[in-house]
Amino acid sequence: MNHRLVFSVVMSLLLFGNSSGFAQSTIETTIDAGDLVLKFTRSDDGASLTSIVDKATGRELLAEDRAAFFECVLRKTGTQEDVSITSETGWTQVEIDAAEGDKPFAVRWSGAKNLGPEAAAIRVKASASLDSSKSRISWDLAVETGEDQKTWALRRVAFPQVALADLGAESELLFPSAAGEVKRNPCAKKANYAGLYPGGWSLSMQLMAYYGSDSQAKAVPGLYFSMHDPLGATKTISAKARSDGRSLVLKFDHPAEDMDRAGNGFSLSGRAVWQLLRGDWFDAAMIYREWVAEAEWYPQLAPEGRADTPQWMRELPVWIISGLDGKTGERWGLYGKAGGSPEAVMPDVERFAETVGVPVGFHWYNWHEIPFNDDYPHYFPAKPGFAEAVARLQEKDIYVMPYMNGRLWDSHDRGVEDFQFTSVALPAAAKDEAGQPFFETYRSKQADGETVRLAVMCPFTAIWQEKICETVLRLMNQCGTKGVYIDQVAAAKPVLCFDRSHGHPTGGGNWWVSGYRQGLEKIRKDMPSGHMITTECNAEPFIREFDGYLTWHWQSQDQQPVFPAVYGGSIQMFGRAYRGELNDDDLATRMKASQQLVYGEQIGWFHPRIIDQKENAAFIKQIIALRWHLRRYFYAGRMARPPKPLGEIPIVRADWRWKPDWWVEHPAVYTGAWRLPDENKVVFFAVNVSSRPITCRAALDLADYGLKGEEMQATHLAVDETMNITKTSSTVPRRPDHPLTIPEKTAWAWEVHDRGQHHQ
Repeated sequence: MNHRLVFSVVMSLLLFGNSSGFAQSTIETTIDAGDLVLKFTRSDDGASLTSIVDKATGRELLAEDRAAFFECVLRKTGTQEDVSITSETGWTQVEIDAAEGDKPFAVRWSGAKNLGPEAAAIRVKASASLDSSKSRISWDLAVETGEDQKTWALRRVAFPQVALADLGAESELLFPSAAGEVKRNPCAKKANYAGLYPGGWSLSMQLMAYYGSDSQAKAVPGLYFSMHDPLGATKTISAKARSDGRSLVLKFDHPAEDMDRAGNGFSLSGRAVWQLLRGDWFDAAMIYREWVAEAEWYPQLAPEGRADTPQWMRELPVWIISGLDGKTGERWGLYGKAGGSPEAVMPDVERFAETVGVPVGFHWYNWHEIPFNDDYPHYFPAKPGFAEAVARLQEKDIYVMPYMNGRLWDSHDRGVEDFQFTSVALPAAAKDEAGQPFFETYRSKQADGETVRLAVMCPFTAIWQEKICETVLRLMNQCGTKGVYIDQVAAAKPVLCFDRSHGHPTGGGNWWVSGYRQGLEKIRKDMPSGHMITTECNAEPFIREFDGYLTWHWQSQDQQPVFPAVYGGSIQMFGRAYRGELNDDDLATRMKASQQLVYGEQIGWFHPRIIDQKENAAFIKQIIALRWHLRRYFYAGRMARPPKPLGEIPIVRADWRWKPDWWVEHPAVYTGAWRLPDENKVVFFAVNVSSRPITCRAALDLADYGLKGEEMQATHLAVDETMNITKTSSTVPRRPDHPLTIPEKTAWAWEVHDRGQHHQ
């Protein structure tokens, strides 16, 4: 491939504000990677990124008020004094390689001249590989502080960071929160998003993108701005609009390994990738999907999906949750011991399964004698009759998945007594720089009324790995459960542990993920065939170790199915927090269930008594039936670009009850598409959640979905009152554009394939 590096030298006399007349030279260096063109300006004591241009349109993407290319924060030994050095200024020497051909481009900064003599050993090197065919630049960064110096410890490194110019009112920011969120006009709306990765509550992936919306008459190019880190090292990811509303700063900020030790260094885990983007969130997701197959956490996929996930789990269409207070349809009566007994949960669970007539997953809370979020991790004994109830349910294709926690140990782990916390758990607890454990509190109370304090355990320790494994295998081998839910692993963000006795680097690095991986791989090796494990939320670097992610938190107004677009087929996503079952005709329930279907999730986390509510039950039965009938698309296929419905489509609005007054708006027709690429088959969904018929159309080119020819065979799928699928076949043109009227509260699907292809 041809890479072109063009040097243009601009010498200017920049007189300092003194009588010496000392002249500072600047040199501009242009990096050309296809249509993505960058410019660096080197001065005598720094180097700055001063331009990012789309060569095809001539558009400048970089803001005038630029951000430093990198920032290093160091701490002086024996103090709490932190100082910052950036790429811009303060260096004894700066060099830019005269790269030729395929030789990587590099910039070197040496000697932080304002931090004293020992800072002379500080060096930073940024190097880049260029891919002209993709208009892509992939960055690496290394920082040395001098192994022998005793004065400065590197605390964190912000790299890369870039200030992008406002792309206008139709611009969009893709931020990797939960399912993925797309924020319109982020500069004017003063966007401010940040979180610690990996943490499924806030940051599930490492990709961002800022681009012009395709709703504009002329597409505006943007930038794909992501970390391709295959090990999932801890990092803060942020996107923040500046106060003047004219620019957006995107940044990755990495805590350094051994950040409490002078002389430490930093090497970027993976590569920071910039690519010119002419498209939207789905195009950015496809770039990221192409890369993640190289990541440490990506599972091996076969033609039928993940062979290490049991077939029943790959196919499962619906989940229910019970084990609560047993009195109402309210979901969250978790605290206390009243719920969870077999006699309390069995009647509703069995009745739900009989009504829907398909395999059901049952998430069983409070199966244990201890209260919820109290006395962890001593879950046994189980409530009387638990194992017998499990066997009975699973004979009826009701797959039982009990709850346990994967992070926390109660500091008073036998009522109000310290049973094993100090003697067993404390050495393995994650600790701050002062050597103190990290404690968390929830709503749970001890018998004496005091709030339960739960310590975050370090996943790198054998003690914690073995404790999780012991509980999981006991549930499977002694109680017979087909699955176990291990709470919080892919939900909660890492903590920076400083206990050197654990054997991991202090502070940053990838040890949080690798520690969990070690323990979970042992579980997968030892658990019986045909069993599975799941966890909460959807932080990506744990995918290979789990069979399912509980995506109950996908509740955002601005979310798009970015995570399913990237990871569809590699893990089963299931569950939303419904919280609307007391309303017999609940719009929020219809909106969530429809979104689950088009996102490729297993439907539900319903309370089983939802079947007693005529309107809710009638609707979710349609969704469940379609999910069951088309299940292979979701474990052996992948998401395709969701079609956009056109026409006069009303906006519906409902309180999703995630938090008080959690109102979500959406067009009344939900759409989606999933492919079986090896078979050239596509299924399209359209679901009308409103209370009146809606006429709409979808302007499609079926060639964009991998189908060939000018005419295709389509089978329309609808669900009758008995949950049977009715099918109607027809021939459709490559560009179908005819209107259709979808009845109220109705879910439809169309399977489309080449005309000459045999259809089952």
